[in-house]
Amino acid sequence: MHPVAYGVAMEGVKIITSAVVQGRNQKHAHLTAQLHASTVKDLVDAVTTRRLEIVEKQCQTILIMYAEQARNYMKAMTTYDKRRLRSRDALERAELAERTREIDCKLAEIRADAKLLYGHMGELLLAIGGRDNSFSDDITAPLALAQQSNPE
Repeated sequence: MHPVAYGVAMEGVKIITSAVVQGRNQKHAHLTAQLHASTVKDLVDAVTTRRLEIVEKQCQTILIMYAEQARNYMKAMTTYDKRRLRSRDALERAELAERTREIDCKLAEIRADAKLLYGHMGELLLAIGGRDNSFSDDITAPLALAQQSNPE
């Protein structure tokens, strides 16, 4: 083989080898990028899902605390009402009625706070990709969350 032809052939082999190696490198880089993107996506999804679960759990925990406090106030109010109805002393009845009114005011504050909090939590859950939770009757009953006020 002529030395010039040999040099041209060797250059051709180098170019082809370089193209094959470059193609493999690009394919490897492409596969690595796909794997990386898939892993990052799965990781972000897992973190988002986990955070969503945590936020939902925290929201429900807070509303459960409000519901428990409301139940305690309702129980105390029932106790004071029963004592007031049984009492024969006018002064004691007036004092018990006052305590009942105070408890009723506190209960109204708790319910108003819970409704406001419930609304904000619903917005938060929807904003981070969750769903607006509807809570069980053991929460909604004492907090009266199911009631909607109509401005009529």
